[in-house]
Amino acid sequence: MLVATTYLRLLLKTLSLNEADQAALLSGSGIAPDELFSLNSHLPLDGHLDLLRKIMELRPEPGFALRVGQQLHIATHGPIGVAAYTSSTLGEALSTIARFYSIRGQFIDIGLHSDGEFLSFSLRLRSAFDDTGLFLIEAFLASAQTGIEFITGGPLREARLEIGYPAPAHAALYHEHFRMPVRFGCAETALVLPIRLLQTPSLHADPVAKLQAEQQCEQQFQDLQQAPSAISTRIVTLLRANPGRLWTLPEVAEALNLSARTLMRRLKEEGQTYQALHDAELHRQARIHLQDARHTGESLALALGYSDPSGFRRAFQRWFGMSVREYLDRQRR
Repeated sequence: MLVATTYLRLLLKTLSLNEADQAALLSGSGIAPDELFSLNSHLPLDGHLDLLRKIMELRPEPGFALRVGQQLHIATHGPIGVAAYTSSTLGEALSTIARFYSIRGQFIDIGLHSDGEFLSFSLRLRSAFDDTGLFLIEAFLASAQTGIEFITGGPLREARLEIGYPAPAHAALYHEHFRMPVRFGCAETALVLPIRLLQTPSLHADPVAKLQAEQQCEQQFQDLQQAPSAISTRIVTLLRANPGRLWTLPEVAEALNLSARTLMRRLKEEGQTYQALHDAELHRQARIHLQDARHTGESLALALGYSDPSGFRRAFQRWFGMSVREYLDRQRR
């Protein structure tokens, strides 16, 4: 799954790193500087998330994501941004973003739901809700507010933000930053606005520019669909499409219509091993399952596909640096 590197470049610009610091940040990431700084470059989703974690270590202060998102002018989103702000109305702009967002980022799924009185523009993370996931949600929400206010010319005070997680320690910054009511602990994270606001005209409506931008979006979407994926990306995609199963290398090779020897050779060419990819994906799935406090060690092992308890315990110790019992005890304190 490939993601445009635009936002990583903007993040590095925000950090004001010199070339030496940038090289140190990319060291060990498997990402070459020319891959990151090429204008139309794309990288796998996991590579983005790993690099984002390293960036967050440099700027751990609360609210950093809100400030980053606020600085993202709608035009920085490329043809999606142009297609949005040249729409005739706010409702058309939101529909455009939901339709084409996947060509710019694969971090979040967007949903549009209406009950006849309100429209819900909802967000769902594709990764675990950890510090990195929180960063992505906060940056997206802040950027969305900036874009909407550019389109309409002012804040949507009749709208509200429903946040699908408990209030974080820096919750006060939400109330300072967002010019609308904010509610925590909701069923999902969403911008909720009265249906009548969807007819708010865009200050920058331009049918010709919108058509051109949408054509660019369609072309980029097709290019991404047709782009040859690295074998490691194809493996991760297969594993994620079949959670709860422990795939062996020969099984994966057969599913990808390759011989096991060819699969290992191509992974070696990419500097990867099957065991490392498989282990990283199981670790990711475990983190997602652990968001459900009802899990026990046994139920977590079954959810991941383990039939051998001892093998699961060894893997968990490797992933988290502690036993399953220690982890669950800390989580429940």
